[in-house]
Amino acid sequence: MIDTVVKRDGREEAFDMSKLSHWAEWAGEKLSIDWESVVTAAMLKCKNKCTTKDLQYAMIEACVVDHATTKHQLMGGRLLIGDYYHTIYGGTANIPSIKQQHDSLVKLGIVEHLTCYKDSDWDYFQSEVIDHTKDLKLKHTQVEQLVGKYALRDKDGIKETPQFTFIRQALWYASKLNGDKREHVKNIYELLSNEVVCAPTPDHLYVGTVRGCAPSCVVVRGEDTLPSISAMMQAVWSASANGSGVGGSLEVRSSGDPVRGGSFKHNGKLEYYRSLMDMARANQQAGRAGALTMHYTCLDPELETIARMKNPTTVQEKRLGLMDYSFGANAAFANAVRGNTDWMLVSTYYAPRLYELLYQPDEELFLDEYNKVLNNENIPKTIVNARKLLFAVLREAIETRQYEHFTDELNRNTPFKDKIYSSNLCQEIALPTRAFKNGVEDLFKFDGDGEIATCNLMGVNVATINLDDDLYEKACYYSLLMIRCKILYGNYPFNSMAETSIARMNAGVSIISMAHLMAKHKMSYSSMFGKKFIHRLAETHSFYLHKSALKIGKEYGNAEWIDRTKYPEGWFPIDSRNHSVDNLSHQPLKRDWESLRKEIIENKGIAFSVLETSVPSESSSMAQNATNSLYPIRGGVITKKDASRTVQWIAPEWEELKDSYQIAWDVCSSDMTEVYAIVQGFTGQSISADYWMTHYAEDGKVSVSGASLIEDWLYRQKLGMKSRYYINHKTGGVYAGNEQESGGCSSGGCTL
Repeated sequence: MIDTVVKRDGREEAFDMSKLSHWAEWAGEKLSIDWESVVTAAMLKCKNKCTTKDLQYAMIEACVVDHATTKHQLMGGRLLIGDYYHTIYGGTANIPSIKQQHDSLVKLGIVEHLTCYKDSDWDYFQSEVIDHTKDLKLKHTQVEQLVGKYALRDKDGIKETPQFTFIRQALWYASKLNGDKREHVKNIYELLSNEVVCAPTPDHLYVGTVRGCAPSCVVVRGEDTLPSISAMMQAVWSASANGSGVGGSLEVRSSGDPVRGGSFKHNGKLEYYRSLMDMARANQQAGRAGALTMHYTCLDPELETIARMKNPTTVQEKRLGLMDYSFGANAAFANAVRGNTDWMLVSTYYAPRLYELLYQPDEELFLDEYNKVLNNENIPKTIVNARKLLFAVLREAIETRQYEHFTDELNRNTPFKDKIYSSNLCQEIALPTRAFKNGVEDLFKFDGDGEIATCNLMGVNVATINLDDDLYEKACYYSLLMIRCKILYGNYPFNSMAETSIARMNAGVSIISMAHLMAKHKMSYSSMFGKKFIHRLAETHSFYLHKSALKIGKEYGNAEWIDRTKYPEGWFPIDSRNHSVDNLSHQPLKRDWESLRKEIIENKGIAFSVLETSVPSESSSMAQNATNSLYPIRGGVITKKDASRTVQWIAPEWEELKDSYQIAWDVCSSDMTEVYAIVQGFTGQSISADYWMTHYAEDGKVSVSGASLIEDWLYRQKLGMKSRYYINHKTGGVYAGNEQESGGCSSGGCTL
């Protein structure tokens, strides 16, 4: 029984049931919810002399924990945003104007002072642009993400609510753009606040602030010299400290190889990997340690050792379980697996040219050098069965979360002429890198001899757009403009990184919420109609990105290094796509690619070196009321966890569309591979491709079919996939299936 409550200022007063009821009735307005039952449940959760805040959060809990419906999520969101309004501003009546909010944050030293706007502009933004009532349409999950994780804060607490987060970004971007700034502010704000364009975590946290925005993803390369290794370690540490997720490849000699003419033997990669892991994890990002994925290949004599570095049964001194690994292979290795024949493992020390040929698409050229090395009796090598070797890697993919990439395909279906050695943390990036052979000093030079690849991300919520071509084109145009601003005015730890990032202009715009769009149109991932639908969607995505990149190129100029891509010759991803995909959807191209190609050739290229990717989008699914990326949903109601919070996520329009959503566990691996391969045919970079597998247990032991794992891998290779991310699995048909832990970049960068 509650007789007395404690107010926020510490005063005690008699409990007034009508106040609580009024609050609940307001939050449940027009939602057809029995708000009285919410009040009753909240009162049962609290004791006498509880605080008014305790009562508020008890009502939120009664909505989002005791019930799993969209309506209760919306009521919980209103209660939570109401609490934030009270805490931050002292109530809705005290919400500041945009100008007041901006000036306050400038005074606190949090945001950049924007001097390009006149008083009349601020008045226009206040009266015609911002709409705080949009906050009342957000689910509890969205409010938790947008305010609890994304909002600006200082030592005294949170400083903004969602609409201020969106307008802050719009104001900053527009300040850097040519043309009508009012129009740009309005367009960008509406795209963000209406859940059309999805910004990655670093944008919400840092765009418009004095800190500046870091690249979403960073990829580094190291080679077999001490200066190069030291430069890579410095790059990993600094990129992690700057808030980026990191992917890397380190091609050094193997354990037992001679050093200094045989004076002593090399210790191999283990200790270098350990140091790189520690460098990445030394810095906290958004509440947890930085993260790194290291890439190794099918030629490496230490392959099985590296594959088992995450396994808890590995001896402690060889276990490196706090970073991730991606196994790289090419068509020659795949054919050895198909034929169940032998495969050679050899160190880069003895076969440097063979290693270089691993990263190009000509299989015959690779095999010619492979056979030369194989037949050279002076070169130490190990001969193993290719299929057994692959199974050893794939077993770790199931047990300890190993990723994969295809080294030849990364360098075949790409706009880049320069070599691509690896992907990034989450396997959706495919960009050229070069090792810094002269060491750390070159990192700080504008003309350093290496290249750290960077990519800035955005997402397009295709369910919100819902096949509206005009809106899709607008979303692509502004996504690329925002990426351009982030690249030009970004926060880089090294001069060399700034120089090459601006010269390259690497963009990665992803499809978001495809499962929701498919449910709207009653499409299935497994059906031919569904695959035709996905083909048309992926084509639309790529077409409007290219059209927008051409427009921006005409307005602002082409990328400085556009000549290091195939775009001046009129290349599109459709030109080098894997043609095995043509038989998957039997869907002809619908867009006028040839007219666009002619325009791009006339313009000598476009404003960016690359345009498309497909990210996990874990954070955006919570912030945008969206489904993750290209993925089917795991379930209609899921408990999602990250480093700092646990929230309930409900699929968009779940109650209305539950019979139209296809659940991930019901989509077989071959169907998912075909879906990804269709999208890959329109994608300049790569796909963070997830799979969902069920393994049944017999006599308490989980049985995993090695043959099916290998068959799936070979099918991915055949259809031209560039990479694979998680293999999610459950046993005995049981998964802690309403729970999902957010994975991916610690920074949230490549998870959008």
